[in-house]
Amino acid sequence: MAASAAAAATAAATAAAAMVAGTDAPDAPPPCPPVVEVPCEFMASGGQGPITPGVLDACGCGPGAWSSTRTVQLMPRAPQEAVDVTTPVNLTTWRWSRAARAEPNHAEASIDFAGTSHLWSSGSFTRRASASQSTSSREEWVGDGVPCARLVSLAAAGGAALELTITCAAAAGCSASGSTTVAGSCSSIGDANAHLGDKTVRGEVGYSAHERKLELLGRFGTSTDDGGVGIEGKISAETSWKLSGSGSASGSAAYTVLPDRTYCAFTNRAFVVRSNGNASAVGGGTVSGNGTVALSASAFVNFNVM
Repeated sequence: MAASAAAAATAAATAAAAMVAGTDAPDAPPPCPPVVEVPCEFMASGGQGPITPGVLDACGCGPGAWSSTRTVQLMPRAPQEAVDVTTPVNLTTWRWSRAARAEPNHAEASIDFAGTSHLWSSGSFTRRASASQSTSSREEWVGDGVPCARLVSLAAAGGAALELTITCAAAAGCSASGSTTVAGSCSSIGDANAHLGDKTVRGEVGYSAHERKLELLGRFGTSTDDGGVGIEGKISAETSWKLSGSGSASGSAAYTVLPDRTYCAFTNRAFVVRSNGNASAVGGGTVSGNGTVALSASAFVNFNVM
């Protein structure tokens, strides 16, 4: 495809150069081709390659200019900063904080809590944090005639991270569960794009009064390869175990955009750059029998085309 595009652009450039060199209208360059797209690998430095910007610049384009517009949607609109709060529930005490932030090309959310049972009391607690962003930048020709070609160089960048840690005491009626989820993508033209579908790290820790052991179920433990279009990463694998006494477990995931997601060309194509990201953290717990539980969950996603 690149070779055919280069051949077509070469033919157009040759015709344009020939017309410029002619004597019929030396002061009026011929119109530029309707579509110009010469990949950077076919461009010449110092005018020694098959095609140079100078050749295509010799044709007539415009009049007009390239114009850029940007649209951004954020949730929450203002950052929710983490603030330590103490909440009593049925003679149990819960200390917690929650944060959420959304910026263009970036979203993150986190929750932390710890619960303690007093006087053999029981109580439950749940919190959620989420953030999302959607950004669109459009570059289009404003004017008459064929759009002028210019050098366009774009690269997809970014990644995502998830973390979840749960701790539970070996006391009847104590349990905690949580999850962190991210999703995101960025797109433009050519290969300057990347996509990460919904990815989740989740887990649950609880005390089994029947077996008098802590049980853990969820996506914790060793890592396995995982990813999406233009993405490489690892996520904790499914695992389960039982143990006596207090126990804790943690899981994580990390993703990075591959470095080859790029687009570079001397072109008069209009284009739109888009990015979106969603991050959420959810957790809940129950304490009883003078036990304790704790949870920390965070999610981060950042995708952009630069």
